[in-house]
Amino acid sequence: MATDYSNRIGRVNARRNNTAVASLSKSASFAEDSAFRDFVTEGYRNKTRSKNFQYALVSMQEVEAQYTAISYREAERVAKQIDSGLLRLGKTVTVELQGSLPLNVHLRRVSDVDMLVWPWRFFVFDSSGVSAPNYTISTSNAASEITSLRSECCSVIRSAFPAAKVDDSGAKCITVSEGSLLREIDVVPSVLYKTATHQRTNNDDDRGVQIYDKKANELITNYPFKVRALINAKEVRTGGGCKKGHSLAKKT
Repeated sequence: MATDYSNRIGRVNARRNNTAVASLSKSASFAEDSAFRDFVTEGYRNKTRSKNFQYALVSMQEVEAQYTAISYREAERVAKQIDSGLLRLGKTVTVELQGSLPLNVHLRRVSDVDMLVWPWRFFVFDSSGVSAPNYTISTSNAASEITSLRSECCSVIRSAFPAAKVDDSGAKCITVSEGSLLREIDVVPSVLYKTATHQRTNNDDDRGVQIYDKKANELITNYPFKVRALINAKEVRTGGGCKKGHSLAKKT
């Protein structure tokens, strides 16, 4: 069956013009989207008459700057509350965005905001690394540290955003939405993983993180900083084509 690109273009524009399903309240949604009502008339229509090329062009465009700025603002609100709330409990943490937003390949009305949280005082490491002999082995373990951190994050978020929906049922993250928040935020408790490469280079891009899947009862090691660095490097090599291609693939 041939692909209906006219229909796909319509769905992209619907998402950008807020006629798609959204989690925001009607008043907040209208106020945020009023600046984007003319998006359907953008210049891609004049570049080609081919519907499939039109779809490719509109799909590769970045999300509007105002929408992205609101995403960062809402993420910062949650991050500040987590940081200060945990500090009151005697725990110092790092809060850092990961995923599509900092890469600027997020989708309007589809992508949530992913936020890593990890403690300063505890980390795991590759025992084969050059710095491994200098580290002190903890009596705790990553799973228990993450579980404790997750519980504390939930308490802090519920206190700071009493009207928000705080869903702690997910395997790997706490999802915060609604109330005063204009974005859905996924808070991912984790611990830092100092790889053998990081121990040698001391480059932050070479770090990893471990997260805990509470449903599978297992630790998962990810490398979000390396992934981000590789994508940004490829973006430079391709003259801006890498992220456009990524955005197109996510909408296909």
